[in-house]
Amino acid sequence: TLTLELGQEIGNTLIQSKSYQYRGALLFDEEKYTSALENFGQALLLKKEIKETQSLSSTYQFIARTHLALNDTTTCKNMLDSAMITAIKVESKEQIKECYVAYVEYYKKIQDFQKALEYQEKKETVKDSLFDIQALAKMYVLEVKNKTQEKEQTIKELETGRKSILLKVI
Repeated sequence: TLTLELGQEIGNTLIQSKSYQYRGALLFDEEKYTSALENFGQALLLKKEIKETQSLSSTYQFIARTHLALNDTTTCKNMLDSAMITAIKVESKEQIKECYVAYVEYYKKIQDFQKALEYQEKKETVKDSLFDIQALAKMYVLEVKNKTQEKEQTIKELETGRKSILLKVI
């Protein structure tokens, strides 16, 4: 509440939207679904207002999960589809993976276990590719560190060699 008030006071819409989403998540955990939806709805409106697309998918997912908890599977599916479209637009594999997780929950709820399994497999594929990307990034960082150390060592050797040449000349 303090963060929301601060965001309103300084006119920072992004802080306000994150505060509404956080409060919605807390209310969801307390199974106060109607209040959670109100807060998620406010977060969604503010994010759309400022064109905050990076976290928009997660807001749609929260709304979808809340509707699923309320057994409103039609709205849940619509929100999941919006979440997936948004995640694809921003090219976020992490958000796409989270959408697949939510689709699994949805299809289990409506007892379409074949579709649930399909989305579980899609989630695993994305999860594996995320792991590959992270592994490649770590390898790159290690390679850069190694090359930096080699160059530093070469510089030290050259400086040592130059000093000994200067001493011989003097």
